Amino acid sequence: MLAGLLALSACSASDTSNTQSALVGTWTYRGNVPSFVNITLTFKGDKTFTFVEQIAPFSTPAGVMPAAGCVTTDTFSATYAEAVSGEVNTLDWAFTSGTANAVSGCTDASLDSAGTPETADDLSDRIAQGDAPPMALTYSVTSTTLLLTSPDDGSFGVGRSPGTTFTRAN
Repeated sequence: MLAGLLALSACSASDTSNTQSALVGTWTYRGNVPSFVNITLTFKGDKTFTFVEQIAPFSTPAGVMPAAGCVTTDTFSATYAEAVSGEVNTLDWAFTSGTANAVSGCTDASLDSAGTPETADDLSDRIAQGDAPPMALTYSVTSTTLLLTSPDDGSFGVGRSPGTTFTRAN
């Protein structure tokens, strides 16, 4: 959510108009935020990204014995903008679409579900709960790590203080 600028763009020596953000690529996180999650962020050169969060184990109703093999997946797409002020990199994003609570991989296939369309209000609730990052972040990036943080120091969750470190996927 922040350190100095290590690499913001890479230019080809023969074509300086071909600039690409160091964010472009796929980044992963595994840990608790507060539930155990696997998160994949994929930033594209066209200034769009996808956020995929898988939460396991799934249970229905919540709090009962988990259904074998089930995983709940929340996905959203967004546009993003980067800026640099001094040595602070900022990342702002805007929601475009998503799917909430898709359930897959269940031993009992009747528990699998395509989920529901995610709305901007749904996503705002998830941000408030810490399950998705705030829409205004700071970041630091190296060739192998991406640290996202926000000025929202009083809460927990993805991209909150002290930050969430993602690793570049191979």
